Amino acid sequence: MQQRILEKATELFLKSGIRSITMDDISESLGISKRTLYEHYSNKEELLKECIEFHHNTYLSHLMQLFATVENPLEIIHIHITNTSKALSSIHPNFIKDIKKFHPKIWNEFFVPKRDKNIDFTKDIIKRGIAQGYFRDDINPEIMALIAHNQFHHIDDSPLEQFPKKEVFEHIVMNFIRGMATEKGHKMIEKLFENEKND
Repeated sequence: MQQRILEKATELFLKSGIRSITMDDISESLGISKRTLYEHYSNKEELLKECIEFHHNTYLSHLMQLFATVENPLEIIHIHITNTSKALSSIHPNFIKDIKKFHPKIWNEFFVPKRDKNIDFTKDIIKRGIAQGYFRDDINPEIMALIAHNQFHHIDDSPLEQFPKKEVFEHIVMNFIRGMATEKGHKMIEKLFENEKND
């Protein structure tokens, strides 16, 4: 039951936004009583925190699986861009902004610490790209990873918020990898994304 609640509540929060979804909505969508829901989660804040943890762990598990099974770093980035773009198209545009504004405790206790893991993953991808000759060896992986994530985390409080997050994300990543790429890297980028257009 707890797994069912987490999956459905996460889906509702992401799709409709945090503020518009109530505990009543969640219990009704699951076909359970509010009493049953409150037996597992005492309030919306607690449930939201668990949903974010659940969603992040699923996301991180996918990234780790990609890193372990796909050798080419540009292929990893390509798959990640495709999956993330699809996800961003279905996430409510105010989801992150509402967490920052109305649930600062969750933002500070969860998102800020978790950011380090995402930065480390990006840094490892860049290092792999350098080792395989796809990225230039004169770049600093740590600086580049920090720059990329700093751009991502300011999408919601900058002039970029007027544009679809999917489009902004794709622009950031594509300019990011092209700026680091060697000639070999540019050929691989063109091959990967040109194939996608043709498909």
